[in-house]
Amino acid sequence: FGDLLVMQGKRNKKIPQTFSTFIWKVLKKNSSEMGISQKGMKIMCDFVLSGFRMIMKDAKELCLLSKKATLTHEQVRSSVLLNFPVELAQHTIAQGEKSIGSYMTAKLDKGDKRSRSEQSGLIFPCGRIFAMMKAYLAGDGGKSGGCGKRKGGATRVSSSAPVFLAAVLECLTAKLIVLSADSAAEQKRTRIIPRHINLCIRNDDDFAIYLCDTVVAAGGVVPFIHSLLLPLKRNTSKNEEEDRKIMEEGVGAPLW
Repeated sequence: FGDLLVMQGKRNKKIPQTFSTFIWKVLKKNSSEMGISQKGMKIMCDFVLSGFRMIMKDAKELCLLSKKATLTHEQVRSSVLLNFPVELAQHTIAQGEKSIGSYMTAKLDKGDKRSRSEQSGLIFPCGRIFAMMKAYLAGDGGKSGGCGKRKGGATRVSSSAPVFLAAVLECLTAKLIVLSADSAAEQKRTRIIPRHINLCIRNDDDFAIYLCDTVVAAGGVVPFIHSLLLPLKRNTSKNEEEDRKIMEEGVGAPLW
């Protein structure tokens, strides 16, 4: 996965680039008895940021092609369809639309003072993702601190776009966490390590396609021995009798 980016929002305020708190909450929501190592948490944070950059890259290009000044959840939805396998994309889009529906319903109540994450029923922070999206659109993917000059494309972000993107990232994180927890439980472990994350990625059809070019640090390799390298299963009594007959027939025969 790529390195963590350091973005800046308005007034040069640094935007936190870690999702460890929210990943931990997702883990405890799905598997309360399972923990995760420090290296495993770092890989999960990189997984979230890598997905964010991948989705935002195509969403920004779609806004540029359609000459839209505002990035909405429609561009995010199209970007998800372009980057993810069909089944995984449909599942994440369904969660995103469900979260937007909850957010729009709660938005009608003007007395509701809850945050966007609470209104949409999400764990991931919609406000932080909104700031990251603004910084990404303002610069070259956030590498310039969100202060670079924009060369066309969207400059604004709708209120529904960060909700949809947060739902997609949370859905991906939850699925990877659940599969990693199952892999750790099979090995009778109570803590997820990079090895478990790598095994669940390689053994899952959707993640194997999505992360086909990804190398998980300290993740090891998938156990595999080619069938030609395995010892042949032989019937001992029958083979010994055949070998004895061959030896008897070969006695006294020329060597050439």
